[in-house]
Amino acid sequence: MLSESQLNAAQAESIQAELEQIVCRGRFAGINEIALDWACYHPEGATEVVLVVNGRIESHYKYWETIAELVTAGYAVFTYDHRGQGASQRMTQNPHKGYVEAFHYYSDDLHQLCQHELWPRQYQQTHLLCHSMGCCVAAHYLIAHAPHICSVAFCSPMFQIHSGKIPEFLAKQLVNSWAFCSRLCCHLFGGEPGYFLFGSNYKDKPFNNNLLSHSSARYQLFRALYQSRPELQLGSPTPQWVEEAVQACEGVLQHAHKIRLPILILEAGDDEIVDRRGIVAFTAAAQECRHHCIDGAKHELLIEADQFRQPTMQAILSFFAQNSAKAGLQH
Repeated sequence: MLSESQLNAAQAESIQAELEQIVCRGRFAGINEIALDWACYHPEGATEVVLVVNGRIESHYKYWETIAELVTAGYAVFTYDHRGQGASQRMTQNPHKGYVEAFHYYSDDLHQLCQHELWPRQYQQTHLLCHSMGCCVAAHYLIAHAPHICSVAFCSPMFQIHSGKIPEFLAKQLVNSWAFCSRLCCHLFGGEPGYFLFGSNYKDKPFNNNLLSHSSARYQLFRALYQSRPELQLGSPTPQWVEEAVQACEGVLQHAHKIRLPILILEAGDDEIVDRRGIVAFTAAAQECRHHCIDGAKHELLIEADQFRQPTMQAILSFFAQNSAKAGLQH
């Protein structure tokens, strides 16, 4: 694993150039023919694959360090960008708006991706590695389709959105009311929805007091990527996105008991983006779920400081290996 002292722009470019030697890229049609960007990194001899499902505002290009480590461990890596973000097709005239018509379109897209792009490659085992919103998307997919997956690692899962100092019931009423007013205004006056609360277009936020990572090196590389590739940028969510996300989280917790495969939840101890109550509820409801808290870590475990990121990656790789071995014994 790379340490923060080794991370700089030149090193990042070198690793990304090596990954480009083993990558295959493409696009597929998601629900309602929205074009979604995907990438498959296949090292020689790989028989197992890790499907990476990223979070809101993200792109798979951001995950080069994690992809490199998975490839070094012998895994192929398959990943993609959700509708409305990253390198995938946007659905609003202002491409910075975080919008989705229905949250289940995300998990339906994932199902389409697996059916048409991933399963035909016939890897022996498939593991899921998901972050934040991607955990909610993947959980919906697992509940609805019960695919043949070996194991799942959820990092900082969005199973309940952090409402800050606002009581949960008031926050939910605010979300529903704002979303209703937004839809009504669009219907009466045309145009597209605005931002939720004090939202805005993408902003290059400084490292100081950020809610994502303690690692200045990794944080700056992530921001530099978005500055060099502005087409990847995404701003704040729309009211409808927030309403759909809240309902999706409730749905996951209601049906978590239907997921019948090994799950590892890695919680960031100082997370201010997602609410740990959702993680606790999911862990209690899921059939086979292991929960580990990375004390002191912020939300972005995969771009955190070494003291948080290294135990995160070690736990993920160990979990995948253990379940691959179990699957091999069962066959």
